[in-house]
Amino acid sequence: VTTMLVNGGTVDLTNSVIDLTAPTMTLSMPSNKMLAHNVALNPVLAKRLNKALPVFDESEQSALTDIKIVKCDQYPMGAAWTKASKTGYAEVVISLSNVKPGGPVIGGIDQFVGGILGGNASASVLPTTIILSNGTAQIKGFVLAVGDNRHAIFQMNGTVGLADNGPLNLTANVPADLIKRLGKDVVTYLPNGIDLPIGGTKEKPEFAGADKVIASAAKEALTNAAKNALTGSKGDKGGLGGLLGNVLGQDQSGDTTPSDSGNAQPAQSKPDSLGGLLDSLANKKKDKKAATSQPAKKKR
Repeated sequence: VTTMLVNGGTVDLTNSVIDLTAPTMTLSMPSNKMLAHNVALNPVLAKRLNKALPVFDESEQSALTDIKIVKCDQYPMGAAWTKASKTGYAEVVISLSNVKPGGPVIGGIDQFVGGILGGNASASVLPTTIILSNGTAQIKGFVLAVGDNRHAIFQMNGTVGLADNGPLNLTANVPADLIKRLGKDVVTYLPNGIDLPIGGTKEKPEFAGADKVIASAAKEALTNAAKNALTGSKGDKGGLGGLLGNVLGQDQSGDTTPSDSGNAQPAQSKPDSLGGLLDSLANKKKDKKAATSQPAKKKR
């Protein structure tokens, strides 16, 4: 039997080859093969998937999983699948629905955003490429989405060590409109979102660059806001001082920033002097336009 019923879905092992001749058992499979379809992700499977894609709540999970094998060539099996090896390669595309996000990485990102997932959040993982090689998982094009229209919460790319507490080298891209501390007008000035670097390990991810990320976002937002003010962009409705206040954390005593260990730290309030400068630039442009539109006084 090569096709099996597993957790309400199917797993197809047709033409798979297990090599028992080498010291480490290996698996090879046909390319572009649908391995699993609509398989329910119980806590046991969630724990295994978290080794390569650490975004799942292992204690409570009922996601439906699809896995396509792009390529699998003599990949180590058993305990050896997480260890460094000079041989063996696997590339898969995985997608999930009804996912319960959780774990330290998700917790840190949620703190950075300002708490949008909530305790009962359910999401989807859009088709994500994972390359397994030499004890490392390379993640490409991960997108966590919520709602029937699959609104993207964040994207993620990078590498994860497959060992139990393997190292992280990830970058999460968060849409600017989801970061509460930046204010509602920030989308205009940061259309490409904000990149958050994630280091450390799977159990203790580090977000040491969070403060620098906010400072860089502020600089980019100010630059774009100033350009809009000076060029009279239709998308600029004014309120640049307010935007800057939000970016710098003014009157945002309730916001938090993930620390190196993923714990929340109070955001510091900063003055809004540059915001006043930008408003001044915008007002000068308006005053100049008004002055040129007034009729000249007649000489007596």
